[in-house]
Amino acid sequence: MTLWDFLLMCAPCSKSTAKQDVYANIKELQKDIFKQLRRAGHTLKIDPTLPTLTFLKLTNKLQKWHSAILFQLCTGHAPLNHHLHQITKVPLPLCDTAANTKKW
Repeated sequence: MTLWDFLLMCAPCSKSTAKQDVYANIKELQKDIFKQLRRAGHTLKIDPTLPTLTFLKLTNKLQKWHSAILFQLCTGHAPLNHHLHQITKVPLPLCDTAANTKKW
């Protein structure tokens, strides 16, 4: 290793480069956390690039309830049993997956 190489490694980076590195690390951390979620498997089958800003860009101009419906379709999870419980059609307001999940 030459002196020049050593100095390049130790030289402080610019503010914008440091900022880009921080944002890149945050994005990687978000992806790792997202992949550990219970619904991530189903969602990644539909869009393997998630989580990205693509969904936010697509739904940015939609009304809130339109984007909520789109997200529920993408994740395969909708709060239908809550409504069915209110009209006494199902005994529990939990979805089938949540009702079968044991919490220790």
